[in-house]
Amino acid sequence: MRVTSVESTEFFTGTPEQPLQVVVVEAEHIPGRPVLLAIEGPGVRSAGENRATAGEDGTVHAEVPVSAELLAPGDRRRISVTVEDAGMGRLLIHCAEFVAADPSRAAPGPNPAPAKM
Repeated sequence: MRVTSVESTEFFTGTPEQPLQVVVVEAEHIPGRPVLLAIEGPGVRSAGENRATAGEDGTVHAEVPVSAELLAPGDRRRISVTVEDAGMGRLLIHCAEFVAADPSRAAPGPNPAPAKM
């Protein structure tokens, strides 16, 4: 199991009152295996439980919503991305950089789909 990329996006989900920035995590794992993903860092924390399943080629693509309420657009933080296959007891922690985007440009509505800013 390994993380191949972590990208802060300018997409948001959640609500206007509680916007959640989307971080895209790409990884490789055993085909068909489910994984749990979490992101943490100073002022950054993933929301809810985030699951993904490795495709037939072993690729995992996950869009993880994170709370970054106290950060200004452009602020950068070191984050830890945790990928876990609980069934096999395997855990991987990968360090990356998070860049806060501007939530005021998120799509309006009670629960918008990820929208490009």
